[in-house]
Amino acid sequence: MKSNKIITIFLILVCAFFMNVPYKFAATHQGTITAGVNVRSGPGTNHSTIRTLTTGTVVSMPDTALHPDEGGCSAGWYRIFTTGSNIGFVCSNFISIGGNPPVDTFGRPWLTPKQSIVGGTEFLASRYIARGQFTLYLKKYKVNPASRPAHTHQYMANLRAPFSQASTVFNSYSASGMLDLPLVFSIPVYRNMPVSTHLADHSPTNHGTDVITNLDFENYLIAQGFPPEYRSRLRVLHAARPNWIFQAMDTGLDFHESVMAQKLVSSIDSTNTNLCEWRAEAGGCVRTEPGWFFPTYQAQAYFLDPRNFLDERRIMQFEKLAFSDTFSESHVQHVLNNTFMSGISVLDHQSFASIFMEAGRNATVNPVYLASLARQEVGVNGSSATTGNTFTYNGITYTGLYNFFNIGALSSSSHPAHRGLVWAAGNSMIPIVSGFNPIPNALTGRGYTITNEFISGVGLNQTVDTLRNNLSGFNVVVTDAGSNVLDNTAILGTGNQVIVSNGEYTSTFTIVIMGDLTGTGNVNSADLLRMRQHLLGQGTLQGAFFRAADLNGDGNVNSADLLFMRQHLLGQRSLT
Repeated sequence: MKSNKIITIFLILVCAFFMNVPYKFAATHQGTITAGVNVRSGPGTNHSTIRTLTTGTVVSMPDTALHPDEGGCSAGWYRIFTTGSNIGFVCSNFISIGGNPPVDTFGRPWLTPKQSIVGGTEFLASRYIARGQFTLYLKKYKVNPASRPAHTHQYMANLRAPFSQASTVFNSYSASGMLDLPLVFSIPVYRNMPVSTHLADHSPTNHGTDVITNLDFENYLIAQGFPPEYRSRLRVLHAARPNWIFQAMDTGLDFHESVMAQKLVSSIDSTNTNLCEWRAEAGGCVRTEPGWFFPTYQAQAYFLDPRNFLDERRIMQFEKLAFSDTFSESHVQHVLNNTFMSGISVLDHQSFASIFMEAGRNATVNPVYLASLARQEVGVNGSSATTGNTFTYNGITYTGLYNFFNIGALSSSSHPAHRGLVWAAGNSMIPIVSGFNPIPNALTGRGYTITNEFISGVGLNQTVDTLRNNLSGFNVVVTDAGSNVLDNTAILGTGNQVIVSNGEYTSTFTIVIMGDLTGTGNVNSADLLRMRQHLLGQGTLQGAFFRAADLNGDGNVNSADLLFMRQHLLGQRSLT
């Protein structure tokens, strides 16, 4: 999902590099700066200032030994890791050893999936839900009278985001049997609403009914303040879902004025150019950023108008996102099935379903919503925000960071997901990476080929145990696409994830086995069929599977590769 996080956060991003050490330094202690202080090149104010740290900055320390004062701090000096040099010195009067980071850091840096999910949930709870933006709709359209000023501090620019997220939640609820629960919906009502805001090909599926069959329910809707055009649709919903609770939210806002305000902070994707604002002087649709455009008045009015979404599926954008004991881990698991989060988080030794459940309970946020949001943000197969892999952003290299909600991932950035990972580093001076990660070179030296996040050189019908023996000296964990850990006897296949750690670094790679297009670890007629389907446009090979299909290594998958595979199956040619 393309979402532009409009978040105003003051962020100090620091990353440590080590000049003389080829591996990441193992920081054994942390401290918190208690007041603004200069970091010195030696244990005294007579030494040069390296930089200044602000209150609340978290720093890493090689030890907690006090170094004798050479002037200016009779209590002694602590060593810390710092930017531009291996070690700096801070007067011990201004640092709390083991101190907790400030409450607004949300547990950053996020160095495991769980830290990202828990910290991200705390962020969403405090920055949005607790501020009156407690539905999917209100996160995009800030119109709650309890959270003024209106139309500011919104979670995304995509005007269709609540609509698409509602479908994800509905599918999850439907699959897990949750649609009969007493769900609560807070539905905004505007002043001076037009008779209709329908768009061509976007008409509501629930046209309502004028027949009143339940007088008590009708009186309830009137008491809530729902206008007649709302009530006609809610009658139909109530008949289908009598346990659902509908609450009116009187925004106090004029509908036309709200549409005009939202047009300035909304975008529509390039697949809907008929809904974008066209201007002759611009030579076409007016672009807000690559692939995104200002919407037309009609498009903005349609997606802002709650009446258009009062059906079973799309009303989910108005569901209150509070935690309820009616939610269970099995409900969350239904959201995560058939995704890379269906199993466990290897680094946390805990299932993703239980992590979302724990995060939701602690922050009083709907865990099904959290899992649905993560699924939408990072995809069913994950993204660079979920691997912990090394990346470079604005000339600084990072590793081991996670951001399952893509918080801070401004879509106007050169690489939004990486921008979000830098945000996940937080107000911290914990050394994120040094200048060199030894794992890829070590694996290359043992006969494997590393290309970005992919590892090749794994043989057909090779077991996990064989891979572990070849990588002796490293801690090796292999998982399937659902993050389920494979045992030693399992056959390695294309798409499996290999997590390699040496105690200092952890790197994750996706296996590519040439010709294995089904992930079984061998090559047969099923793989030939997958390639033919790809060439016929009946199925698309992507990622590791596309690489596994490029048998002649020319960067394309075409008839030459199909011939190569046929010859292999006939014994006329070998893939290895």
